[in-house]
Amino acid sequence: LFVAPVLALLAGAFRVEGQWALSPLVDFFQEPLHREVYWRTLRIAGAATLVSALLCYPAALAMVKVPPPWRGLLTALLILPLMVSPIARTYSWIVLLGRNGFVNALLQGSGFSDEPVKLLFTEGAVFVGLLQLMMPLMLLSLVSALENLGADVLAAAATLGADRWQSFVRVVLPLTQEGLIVGGTLVFTGCVT
Repeated sequence: LFVAPVLALLAGAFRVEGQWALSPLVDFFQEPLHREVYWRTLRIAGAATLVSALLCYPAALAMVKVPPPWRGLLTALLILPLMVSPIARTYSWIVLLGRNGFVNALLQGSGFSDEPVKLLFTEGAVFVGLLQLMMPLMLLSLVSALENLGADVLAAAATLGADRWQSFVRVVLPLTQEGLIVGGTLVFTGCVT
């Protein structure tokens, strides 16, 4: 039910006057603005995916050690940004990052800047906004994968002489790679769209 419309859309994209052609794709990428936007989108999405993985692994490791009643509360707080209206979320970022916003007031009050710094409508602001929105997806995926990891596996690694870093790299990371792949896919595709 889902595949047929997507295939029809893709097929229509490569038909010009009833003939199959790659010219629409070539024409799209010959335009410098299209290329710039395409690569910028992939760069920001890749960076957001990488940073969310680096930040969420330690958070997920800590979260699985929290007792179950509190873990439910943490999970609810974690998914709260996903339930906030996009309008309210955007307005909050404007209040924080605007010319007269909290961050600029802090920068000027502490002497780091004499005048307001342009923070809104920059790649950095887009990156931070995407990270704030998409990190819960990565964290939930990693927590789910880590919950399925037996405690005896880490104890066995320690018994065999592995320190914390070796246990993470050689045991935890390979056994939770599915969660990382799912989380990375969700974050990357969410950022691209």
